[in-house]
Amino acid sequence: MKAKFIAPVASLIIGLAILVIALISLPTSTSGIFDESSPYFVKQVEQNHILLVEPNMTAFMSLKQPTPSTEVLYKALDEIKQKYAVDNTKLVRVEFKGVQVPKLYVYVHPTDKTQQARS
Repeated sequence: MKAKFIAPVASLIIGLAILVIALISLPTSTSGIFDESSPYFVKQVEQNHILLVEPNMTAFMSLKQPTPSTEVLYKALDEIKQKYAVDNTKLVRVEFKGVQVPKLYVYVHPTDKTQQARS
């Protein structure tokens, strides 16, 4: 009788512990790169090689902005240049809910300042 009660409770506790550990180990951004009020997001695709700049779709989804603008994405380059040396950029468009949404791939390499900060 006790085994029927203990097994589900134990598996629930183990599952919750794994969930808590996974949530704690998620990386958090301290640089403001994922600021929800920002008109764009910068995501690291490959460490120190490619960054993906996407428009913040919050305004688009709430119909405050008709179509995300490419100008907003290029403004992110100033922030990226503070940490990386930009080698190249590539603008692509993907379809999202019937609208062409721009995304900017930024090919980068770390600057000397970035490498010294990691050391």
